[in-house]
Amino acid sequence: MTFARKHLVQNPMIALLLMAFVLNACSSSRYLNPMSLKENESIRLSTKENKIYEGLITQNNGEEIIIVSESDHKPHALKLTDIRRVEYSESNHDFLGYPISDAEIEQYKKNKNAWGYAVGGAVIGGLIGLVVALPFWASDAGGIPPYFTGGIGAVAGSIYFAGKGIKKDKEISIETVRYLRDRERELEREKLEEQEKIKKLQKESEELKKRMEKKDDSK
Repeated sequence: MTFARKHLVQNPMIALLLMAFVLNACSSSRYLNPMSLKENESIRLSTKENKIYEGLITQNNGEEIIIVSESDHKPHALKLTDIRRVEYSESNHDFLGYPISDAEIEQYKKNKNAWGYAVGGAVIGGLIGLVVALPFWASDAGGIPPYFTGGIGAVAGSIYFAGKGIKKDKEISIETVRYLRDRERELEREKLEEQEKIKKLQKESEELKKRMEKKDDSK
């Protein structure tokens, strides 16, 4: 029995960690289940009629989804049964389907969750390593010392949860960009409305002035 195989048998913690990494790597599929699509997810899909839609999901009621398309920036209602294939888009989109650049995401991205998740993962992984290894170390089975296994668990837990924290930070940054763009558009609409009101008042004022001048001339 080789050294690596011997320790995998004597200490199941290492085997479990290796299995977790393998399963995590193999579980990520390129294609998605239409039923599992959530609001504010950027996706690319094709229908049974070979139409392609790419953009932001704004609704999924279990029977149909509404996607704001990147091509025309309009919402499209699609029945789930009409969707042939769906996958995550390579781009992230705002509420009108416009792509969000990586530079914008980085501009507003913080590392709060990445660090917090990493520290928490290290603590959880270390504790699991110690708890699993202690009974084997105390028994006749022997095995790798608990502090060593705890260290492996801490590193694995830190890496795993840090990845989740980085993903969370990115999601928050994307939501921030979406909100800011939406707010900018709202302010622009309000500005245009105010400009239209001012033009209308100016026109009414000019017409009133002309009527007053005509009235004065008629006297």
